[in-house]
Amino acid sequence: MAMITGFAIDEAAEMELADGGLFGDSLFGRQVIEAARELLKQSEQQAADPLPLDEFYERQEDMGQGRLRLILDGDSDVCVAIISDEGEIAGVEFCVPFSGGGRSPKVREALIGLCHAIRDENISHPISRLSRNYAPMDKHTSVPNVDGLYWYFDSKESEPRPVMINQSRWGDKFKSFNGAEQSWLRDGEYLLGPLSAPKAEGADTVSLKRSFGVAAISEDDTEWSILPSTVCFDADVATSLAQNLAISADEETRYTVVRIEAGGVKPVGDIHRGVLEL
Repeated sequence: MAMITGFAIDEAAEMELADGGLFGDSLFGRQVIEAARELLKQSEQQAADPLPLDEFYERQEDMGQGRLRLILDGDSDVCVAIISDEGEIAGVEFCVPFSGGGRSPKVREALIGLCHAIRDENISHPISRLSRNYAPMDKHTSVPNVDGLYWYFDSKESEPRPVMINQSRWGDKFKSFNGAEQSWLRDGEYLLGPLSAPKAEGADTVSLKRSFGVAAISEDDTEWSILPSTVCFDADVATSLAQNLAISADEETRYTVVRIEAGGVKPVGDIHRGVLEL
């Protein structure tokens, strides 16, 4: 694709037409010049602080557990999803202008700015993924002897991960959903838990909904890692996410949908392999 410069746009706008007028002052000339300047502005902004494609930018709301999620897909279109407390998703998409047919370049530009804001806010003012509806949990710097679900924190990792303690099955070890086991906690590592079921406001009973997510599978099948941003309550949504991730992944990467429930985590559906050649 040929590069466009501000100098070239200005020169084109000042080009004299056969009737003596300027190209930039004519009806179609104004539209062309405006589009060219908008395209130049977008390319300069992307070059200054580019956002990677197929990466989620997600932020939890202030009044509940709903989330705002944005992603730039493989065509650089901005996809926006509003995710309710129950995991229901409503989404819209704003395409790249001109070449992508987008009709709202200023809206797309503002949404890219929102992606930057969410990214920066998550670094400077992170919000814990732990629900505010959960009861307070104890911090453990050594492996506790109480069975249950815990959050494992490591100062070297940006996100906590869920682990299980079941002494009748694994003794003094805790086990991650990817199969890894560990019987110690080093400096900078700790557990929060055990995790109790969230209680609905005004209710005396609790229930845990079955949820779904996307897991990345290692080439030798020894490691399964659940991608935190893909967890939802709809199997079809999780399947769509797995398919979209595979489109932008290399051929050695595999994804599958997993069902998460009280009895554990189980793979469901097909395995989606990346399509890009190495």
